[in-house]
Amino acid sequence: MKKTLTYTIIFLSFFDLVFSQDKKQNDTEQTKKWAFENITIGQSMATSEEQELPAQLSVTFPKGKKASYLINTGININFKIDRWPKLLGSFTGEYHRNTLTDKEQNNIQLGIKGHYNFASEPETKYILIFDPQFSRDFVEDKNSIQSNLLFTWVTNNKPLNFGAHNYLNKKETIATKISIIAGAQFQNVFHGDANQDLRGFKFRPIGTVNAGIYFLRNESDPTDPVVDITAAYTQRLIVINSTADSEKNTYQFTSSINYYIATNPVKLSIGGTFLDGSDPYTALKQQQYFLISFNVFLN
Repeated sequence: MKKTLTYTIIFLSFFDLVFSQDKKQNDTEQTKKWAFENITIGQSMATSEEQELPAQLSVTFPKGKKASYLINTGININFKIDRWPKLLGSFTGEYHRNTLTDKEQNNIQLGIKGHYNFASEPETKYILIFDPQFSRDFVEDKNSIQSNLLFTWVTNNKPLNFGAHNYLNKKETIATKISIIAGAQFQNVFHGDANQDLRGFKFRPIGTVNAGIYFLRNESDPTDPVVDITAAYTQRLIVINSTADSEKNTYQFTSSINYYIATNPVKLSIGGTFLDGSDPYTALKQQQYFLISFNVFLN
């Protein structure tokens, strides 16, 4: 009887151990699945096109001198609200720092983003994007509350798709993508210790054109590229500016080429980026540079 009881206890203990390990493994797999479906790490979180650009990171610590930084990275964590199934929300954070050029950039942004599919047809989606956030410019020592309000659309199964891939060969291993985004930026500068005249409100109409070509490892799989070449041009018009910083109309042109070392589970690439222009939304001053960097991307 004692032996039977002992064997029963051992069996139940073993079963519980196996079951608990299996449950832990299932929980881990579910957590991984949720993370890959809902967390994005890229260069910026403002639009899906910018989310597709890999994060850039370079830090140099020379002996006896100040450290040099190049950091362009953002994180996006999705959430959904059952009452509004067409709205995809997310918590966002971005950090941009560049001390490798003459005009230093050091800016952090924290906020939320809404991606609202307000009208749909079988092959077309019309999308509104808004992203209220807090922004801190450490260089000019000022804080802002700001937001984009952007409109774009996505088409599929058309002779020429917008916001979706167009395949150029029968094997569908070469693809292009074109998108157009238009809207406005609102920025209220409410604190500037270094200069009280920096306080005020700004309103900027904005338009962006993105284009890219992608060479894929597998047929019809744009998530697994070997090489991609992208370009983007943004024009901003300053219509209202009640601050005393004399901001003028600005533009920004960027182009990049990336060779992907790995694409699963995280994309790693070595690439070159050319930038000309400025971005007052992220406190990037007017400049021009070419950069070679190691990049990380999760989507």
